[in-house]
Amino acid sequence: MRVQKIVPLDELDKQEAWVLFRVMAGGEAVDSSDLNHIAREVADACGGMPLVIVTIATGLKNKKHHVWAARARQLKNSNLQQGMEKNVFAKLELSFNYPEREEAKLLFLLCSLFPEDHDISVEDLMRYTVGLKVFEDVHTIEEARYTAHDVASTLTDSLMLLDGSKKGFVKMHDVLHDVAIYISSKDDKYRFKVMAGLKNWPVTQTFENYSAISLI
Repeated sequence: MRVQKIVPLDELDKQEAWVLFRVMAGGEAVDSSDLNHIAREVADACGGMPLVIVTIATGLKNKKHHVWAARARQLKNSNLQQGMEKNVFAKLELSFNYPEREEAKLLFLLCSLFPEDHDISVEDLMRYTVGLKVFEDVHTIEEARYTAHDVASTLTDSLMLLDGSKKGFVKMHDVLHDVAIYISSKDDKYRFKVMAGLKNWPVTQTFENYSAISLI
């Protein structure tokens, strides 16, 4: 999204949260009698947190009723976690399951390898995905490049990534960056290790189970 000024938002009250959620989830589409009740349940479960509301609502836009019901149940269960930070992480981690393409999930995780607020080149992301052999039916670099930009657009449309400061670049919100690091550190298929401010190599650790290591 393009903005002129960044304004910090505190926790929203129930009505403010619903207004924001409704807009991001498709407006009139969530007013239908068969969806409105569950949509309000999902909005309430977001806990008034703007980033969670925007991410969850955008991810549910145009989804079927059974998807909404599943997300509502998962969000309620996430409230079992104690503390604001853990609660936010638990809810945002659910949005990681929204992208239906495996390439989108990997591209999201790859962004955790870069520093916070970094302009991330989609060209670099393309090279990493080619190296990890994620793109199917892609036989040339040009095809991989088109696919990477298409996947990046999917993630920016769902607000899991933001547009970078120039064309061909993306950014990741600080909180989502932390979420991506957390998810990638325990992902069974693509496990990443991100080490910030490293002074000395940790000799007591083994990294043989990781697909990538980032030294920030």
